[in-house]
Amino acid sequence: MSEQVLVKWKFPLYPDLDGLVAEKDPNRPKKRPGLINRTEVRGYLTKDRLGLVINPSKDPIAGYYLVTALSLIGIEHFGEGERLDRVWDKYTGLLALVYMDSTMADPEVIGVLDPDTWEEECLTKSTVALTYRVPTPHGEEYREMTTEHDLPQVTAITEAIWHKLRFWRLDKTYLHFPHYITFENGEEWAPDTTEFYLPIPEHEEV
Repeated sequence: MSEQVLVKWKFPLYPDLDGLVAEKDPNRPKKRPGLINRTEVRGYLTKDRLGLVINPSKDPIAGYYLVTALSLIGIEHFGEGERLDRVWDKYTGLLALVYMDSTMADPEVIGVLDPDTWEEECLTKSTVALTYRVPTPHGEEYREMTTEHDLPQVTAITEAIWHKLRFWRLDKTYLHFPHYITFENGEEWAPDTTEFYLPIPEHEEV
């Protein structure tokens, strides 16, 4: 990335993992029915594009970062076998939004989110022209459907590109466990897998 990119992240944010899991499970009662906390975060993308720095010239660390939820629940307390498998299956794929600045030893957990709801709006006005060719049947069907749905072709293409970029970004979070934060100054923060940064009901069993 040759220049600082200013973006806005948007997603429903839940205060805890149990509330998010309940929201995703149609068979469970909702913890806070009818409450939707739509969160927006604004900042400059980090190099790995999993963080937003608020003011890089003032504090290269101060900002918001996405971390896998499993990295923050004290996974080592669950040992091996069925208990660990249950926790792993339940919380895999969920993310925590954390805040950290240069004065903090550990980040503050702001909330949790379903990565499928993560959207990004580019606030930088620059654009780039993309030239591509697709099979004729797909191209013709695409034109028909965007016309039928009264949707600008560029809007649909931009959304498709973002969904693919989001998939690739999230794929990076599974390269290492626990997932650690890499800051713009080269420093890193790795969670202690014995610490309960993020509460879950299973902690009552530990």
